[in-house]
Amino acid sequence: MEKLFEVKTKYTLKEHVKFNFALLIKGKEIIVYSIIILITIICGIIAKLWYAVAIAIFAPLAFVGIVYFVAKKNYDSNKAAKDAEMTIEFYNDSIVQKTELGSYKVELSKILKIVETKTNFYIMISRNQGLIIKKENMPEGLEEYIKNIKNNKI
Repeated sequence: MEKLFEVKTKYTLKEHVKFNFALLIKGKEIIVYSIIILITIICGIIAKLWYAVAIAIFAPLAFVGIVYFVAKKNYDSNKAAKDAEMTIEFYNDSIVQKTELGSYKVELSKILKIVETKTNFYIMISRNQGLIIKKENMPEGLEEYIKNIKNNKI
């Protein structure tokens, strides 16, 4: 089996927090939360319940704080992955993540989804677990390869 690409990533708190926010923003839940907040603001204005309007306006700030707190708690609790250097290798039929603790192989057919942001790709292997690929570290051709996986062209 011939290795097609290799990329290195450092698993930091910053990257873990970005990962969590990306999943929330790209998920359907954010639409539901936004609709609820909008309805609360409109109903609060109509009923002149200014405390409800204030709560609805500040709820997203509290939500951001909670997401950060939970992400930091999860990151701090995973001593093995904390600040770990990871090498991710791409093959024709699989992706292998290697750390000093060992390796983990994922068949391309088992990838749940791929989330793309301006700076990263997140290759999701379960609902809450994914591989972080920083675009700035990617060799030429890897971005296209990942997009082909995403579009089920591989």
